[in-house]
Amino acid sequence: MSVPEALINRLTEGRVILFLGAGALQGTTLPREKKPVLGEGLRELISDQFLDGEYKNESLAFVADLAVEADSLFSVQDFVASQFADIAPADFHLQIPQFNWRAIFTTNYDRLPEIVYEQCHDRLQSPRVILSNSDNLDETRRTNDIVPLVKLHGCITRTHDSSLPLILSTEQYIDYKKYRDRLFGYLYDLGHENTIVFVGHSLQDQNIREVIKQIGR
Repeated sequence: MSVPEALINRLTEGRVILFLGAGALQGTTLPREKKPVLGEGLRELISDQFLDGEYKNESLAFVADLAVEADSLFSVQDFVASQFADIAPADFHLQIPQFNWRAIFTTNYDRLPEIVYEQCHDRLQSPRVILSNSDNLDETRRTNDIVPLVKLHGCITRTHDSSLPLILSTEQYIDYKKYRDRLFGYLYDLGHENTIVFVGHSLQDQNIREVIKQIGR
């Protein structure tokens, strides 16, 4: 598939936002022949670990809610983190740092974006991870050498912060703005003036549709 010239020009100008969804993990590998968790696979793993394999036909949010009730928030989040630990990128992922991005946003919890920048010696920018309202967004605006890496749904590096949980459950989706409203506002503001390239499973994803709807307002 050829890349439109207009998009190439915008990339050159640093006016493209990279948005990573779950499908961005395609091609990654894990130790001990584990397979990366894609789509509803996480729901099934949580069900097996905390709910004796029950409720696999329900949504991830519902299963996560039940798992937290059966055990604890931190236990569930630590288990989720373990599914993405030591993830290794495919060769094509290593091309990400070779572009000048306006920003990178992701709804994933893994460290794939950080890892590809760590492994790429000819990267054009260095990522600055943004997880909450308290992180310094202003610093990322001062230079093109830093690309803000905004993790909208949390990160596996922070699983014991009850004020900033991984967005897994229904309650968390409802309350996500409590400590991250600036992050979502930042995306909406940038989306009005920059091109967004989405890499994921489908634009039918509820979270992605909500982002697109907000940007279009």
